[in-house]
Amino acid sequence: MTEAMDKIIDLSEEYRRRIQAMHDEKVKNNRHKLAGFGGSYNTDDHGFIYREDFTFAPSYPDGKDFLCGAKSIGENLGRFCREMPPYIFHESALAGAWYGKLETFARVGMPKDVIPEELRKTHESYHMWANGIGGMNHMGPDLAVGLCEGIGGLTRKIKY
Repeated sequence: MTEAMDKIIDLSEEYRRRIQAMHDEKVKNNRHKLAGFGGSYNTDDHGFIYREDFTFAPSYPDGKDFLCGAKSIGENLGRFCREMPPYIFHESALAGAWYGKLETFARVGMPKDVIPEELRKTHESYHMWANGIGGMNHMGPDLAVGLCEGIGGLTRKIKY
């Protein structure tokens, strides 16, 4: 922690020790990840743990060589979460981490006939090579809406 932070944040030595331990673990994991990816990883750090001994074989839908849609992505993501080994860092308040990302082990995309080609030039003009359309996390629900509305409220919204 910096001196400036020390002046505005009054932390116990236990919290300081835990924060330092989490920092050191993150740096260690990132060094291991970078080494596993040949020294660079040209994207945001998604916080995953790199482990060379964990593999995952996706089950692609018949006739496809990629996952698309909530069913195939959800089934594979569920299997991925059940098969990956547990990771626990006892100094952290978080309950674990994941090994790699599903996209590391599987191709995720959209059928060519539903890709919004009319947006391609706009994306290119902003250098958006990975725009997220068709990405697996774009299948994620807004849990706050679901929890607030409940099944009945969601059903009413769908029918409306």
